Amino acid sequence: MENKNNDKLLIGFLEELLSNLNFDVRQFTIERFITWLESIISWRIEVKYQELPESVDAFWTKDSRNQINYIFVNSKKSSLRQENGLLHELGHIVFGLET
Repeated sequence: MENKNNDKLLIGFLEELLSNLNFDVRQFTIERFITWLESIISWRIEVKYQELPESVDAFWTKDSRNQINYIFVNSKKSSLRQENGLLHELGHIVFGLET
């Protein structure tokens, strides 16, 4: 029961956060979210799928000179792990977290 309550709290928190960011979560797709985020931060976001070390799901790096965020996603992982890694790295961009 506690997990369900925690899930509801987390979902509520995320919905409020995205609501404050003026993003319509009801029609969420990763592609739409990336396009929206690019318009907010005025930088491009490029997602690249390639083989990475087994211990790495995804990572994010910035090219400040060209104003591009690169997210590299491990193509050897399952689609669920790839999506999770991509969303995790997008979270770094949203919250301005370098690591």
